[in-house]
Amino acid sequence: MELSWTELEDASGSAEDIPQIIQMLTAEDAEDRVRARETLWSRLVVHGTRYPATPHAIPLLIGTLRHLGPDERTELLEMIAFFAIGDDQDYLLGAFNPERLRSETTNKRHMPDADHRQEFSLQDEGGNAEPKSKRIELQCYDAVGDQIHSVIQLLPTSSPNGRKWILAILGYYPDKSSMSAPAILDLVMREDDEVVLATALISLGLMDTARGDSGATLQRFLNNPVDIIRWGAAIGLGWKGAPEPELAEILVGCVESLNEIPTGVPYYMGRIDILAEEILDRWQASSATLIWKPKAKPDVWLL
Repeated sequence: MELSWTELEDASGSAEDIPQIIQMLTAEDAEDRVRARETLWSRLVVHGTRYPATPHAIPLLIGTLRHLGPDERTELLEMIAFFAIGDDQDYLLGAFNPERLRSETTNKRHMPDADHRQEFSLQDEGGNAEPKSKRIELQCYDAVGDQIHSVIQLLPTSSPNGRKWILAILGYYPDKSSMSAPAILDLVMREDDEVVLATALISLGLMDTARGDSGATLQRFLNNPVDIIRWGAAIGLGWKGAPEPELAEILVGCVESLNEIPTGVPYYMGRIDILAEEILDRWQASSATLIWKPKAKPDVWLL
């Protein structure tokens, strides 16, 4: 059955005009394009809450990306990343776990049929939004995941900022690594932007591909003279890896050197020192022989 946008809700009520607003992203007038982006931000997500219309809008938004200039493409990629997982701190630290959420809900992978009108409203019949909100979050995550191939295809034609956000999105989908890891490895071999390269290395680690070709690539970049690249490789290897003295030394260096300074890497608002600390804390909790003292204290690893 064909989707009826009049039955979908966004933050303002009926989402019937959302397809037309998405079309305005490619309007000839720049002010019209800006208004369209601002409207989508205000109606498809509010304070992290996504709406029944949001997952349905995602394929249209991704289809629009190839028609946009570099800066506007980057802005839309950032929007799509937020629609997929919300605040990425929740994803990175485990508060938003798509697979766990999938097992805890009765949500099916496909969108609800138009006959089930209650599925198109954020609240259930008792006025409770929480269960449906979680289901919609999962639908948004899956809607982006279903379009990962189209997102990957944009890598060669995107600006450095655009490539960063594409790589960040790919890192959120470990189940798509058979498609995305080869594309990331190809980019790594030719990328000359340091922040993009660091993002790519972290993405490989988030996808748990730190074995085989990916692992060998990450290992090679541990010796890179550029700090952010070396830190990205260490985070990639350490994210789901076991404690290693060499990685620990690099990660401690990342925490101490950055001292809460954002890097431009999309993950965790650029605070990759927090990612490094997260790895060190996890290793500390699992090992009696490794002692990580945070940067506010004398910092040392005892091996």
